[in-house]
Amino acid sequence: MHRDGDRVPRSAADPRPGGQPYYIAPGCRRCSARLVLFDRLENPEAPDDEVWHDEWICPVCRDGLYMDWPESEFIEIDLDRLLEEVQEQLEREDDQQ
Repeated sequence: MHRDGDRVPRSAADPRPGGQPYYIAPGCRRCSARLVLFDRLENPEAPDDEVWHDEWICPVCRDGLYMDWPESEFIEIDLDRLLEEVQEQLEREDDQQ
């Protein structure tokens, strides 16, 4: 998680301060191993400009990506998904009438 004085990442392409996640906890929820950048795990030689600095993974569990996003981004995605579901339901109801 971020510390006071750290430079705030503005995009997925921005390296994270200290080489660790900025918005999320740096450890795996399952085994507590330190998360690593997904692109670095898959291709350790990748240049920085080809690495997404918001995609982290546990090198032990490899149980999925941990997205290093501000909480507001997750809320926005959840709202978008909810609105899509409501729209689909309304369309189904219209089709039934």
